[in-house]
Amino acid sequence: MKRAAITGERRAELVEVPDPRAKEHWVVVKVHAAAMCTEYQAFAAGHKMDQLGHEAAGEVVEVAQPGRVEVGDRVVVMIL
Repeated sequence: MKRAAITGERRAELVEVPDPRAKEHWVVVKVHAAAMCTEYQAFAAGHKMDQLGHEAAGEVVEVAQPGRVEVGDRVVVMIL
């Protein structure tokens, strides 16, 4: 899968990373949209960051165990 990565001062690019796997009480979500938030202001100002984006909307593509959320459900997420 591709993810936005900070590759330098005020520089980000898409990089290939291994696909995540659902485990324990977690699910995997294919992100369809991620909001622009205040961390982008810090990134634009040149501050070092590990990644961009923590609020997103997408579709559940894998679940670790049966629960309230199923594959195909559309969800909004806030990454902790």
